[in-house]
Amino acid sequence: IDDIIPSFLDQEISGLTHGDFGPQQFILDNSGRLFLIDWEDVHRGRQIEDIAWFLWTTYKNVQDPLELSAQFQNGYKQKMHWSFTPIRLQIATDIKIRVLPQFAEMPHKDIKEAWAKRLEESLSNKFLDFLKQL
Repeated sequence: IDDIIPSFLDQEISGLTHGDFGPQQFILDNSGRLFLIDWEDVHRGRQIEDIAWFLWTTYKNVQDPLELSAQFQNGYKQKMHWSFTPIRLQIATDIKIRVLPQFAEMPHKDIKEAWAKRLEESLSNKFLDFLKQL
C-alpha cells in the first residue's frame, strides 16, 4: 500500500472535505431536517476521504453498518455520480488513519497503540470484505 499511496493521491480531484465525516456528525431535528455538524477539521482534500471515513466510522461504530453504509453509498452515487472500488476506499481509510495521529499530535503511548490497532483493522480482509458487500 505504501507504494500505491503517492499515485493514488495524485489521481484524486481536490475539493472541500469535512475531515471527520461520519454518522456521529449528523443531527436530526424534530421537523426532520438533517444537519451536518463539527466542522473544525474542514480542509481542501479529496472526495474519497470523507466517503471512506464515513464508511469506516460506520463499520466501527454502528450496530448494523452494512445497511447504513449501503444506503449512504446508494444516495451518494445518485447525487454525485461516483464510483470507487473497495480497494480505493480501503487505501483512503488507511491514509486517513495514518495522518490523524500526526495531525492531532497524540503523544500518549495508549493513544498511539489504539491508532496502530485502527490502522491494522483498516488494512484487514474483514474491512475489505465489508466494503465489497456495498
